[in-house]
Amino acid sequence: MSSHITAFELSYFFADEMLTGAFKSFRHKHRFEALAGGTTHMIDVFHYTSPLGVLGKLADYLFLKQYRPHLLLERNRVIKEVAESGKWQEVLAMEK
Repeated sequence: MSSHITAFELSYFFADEMLTGAFKSFRHKHRFEALAGGTTHMIDVFHYTSPLGVLGKLADYLFLKQYRPHLLLERNRVIKEVAESGKWQEVLAMEK
C-alpha cells in the first residue's frame, strides 16, 4: 500500500490516505497529545472501506479483523521511529 499525507498540523495532527492498495478507501488520522514528563500520547482513528461489496465484508470478517492490529502496530512503530530520530524533518522538507 502507498499513501500520502493529506492533512498536517505540526506537532499535533496528521492524516494519510491510500493512493494505491488493497482497500477501496483508507484514511488514517493521528492526533498527538503532550503528557507530563515529556511523553506523547497518540490517538489513531482508522477508516477504511473494503472493495468487492459483500465479498469484501466477508474478507473483513475472515482476514482483516486479525490483520488490522498488525497493520496499525507496524505503522505506529514507523511513526515513533521517525518522530524520535528527527527523520520527521526530512519528511516535512519533502512535502514542501
